[in-house]
Amino acid sequence: MYNIKKITPANRLSFMKTMMIAGSLLTLTSCLKNDDDFTPQQVAAVSIFHASPGTPAFNFITDRGTGNGPFAFGQRTLYSLFSAGQRKVSIRKVGGTQDTLRTGTLNLEADKYYSVYVVDAAPNPNFLVIKDSLSSPAAGKAKIRFINLSPDAGNLSLTTGTDSVLFNATAYKTHTLFNEIPGNKNYAFKIKLNDTQKAIKENIEIKSGRIYTIWARGLDNTTNDTLKTSVQVSEHLSDF
Repeated sequence: MYNIKKITPANRLSFMKTMMIAGSLLTLTSCLKNDDDFTPQQVAAVSIFHASPGTPAFNFITDRGTGNGPFAFGQRTLYSLFSAGQRKVSIRKVGGTQDTLRTGTLNLEADKYYSVYVVDAAPNPNFLVIKDSLSSPAAGKAKIRFINLSPDAGNLSLTTGTDSVLFNATAYKTHTLFNEIPGNKNYAFKIKLNDTQKAIKENIEIKSGRIYTIWARGLDNTTNDTLKTSVQVSEHLSDF
């Protein structure tokens, strides 16, 4: 019997697709006149992030009528299943007139993982779509990558410990590849512009066997403390 907690990120999507197909077959067996009439549903896994400073809380809506949210700045979803193919999407303001803030198109390949970041400062949010490679780290290690999503902070570096550089001079809306670091340790992650520290997040537990994205969010030039450039750590997890 499967234990989903023991299934690695790299094969969990295939496992869930198999379970969906099995469930659909059980439901449809009595209705189908010919087994050839059944076409397994193609799915991708998508995680959504609100990384647009100043953009109000929104719901994320697809052309299939499914939605996620509401999202406030800095919030995200775990991976959830979306129908593969070309999907029209929109973000709609929560409450009031529920104005559409942005529309776009996602091209989702079957059996792939994606992170969708709503980026750029208000009033002009946009979509940044990243295909995630989630192969398991080596024993005793964790995987991390860095994304610079601070619109006005410059090319940022991610450091840890006594300013040991993990990722150097990363441009806005650019993501690094995943690198391995020792797991089951606590880290202090700093984002820096050259020698100037922009933000720090301390005492962050990084577990062996896990996969993380560390991202810079917010604005350098603002008096609103809730929108100031900061460090966010997101583990890659699914809700299935």
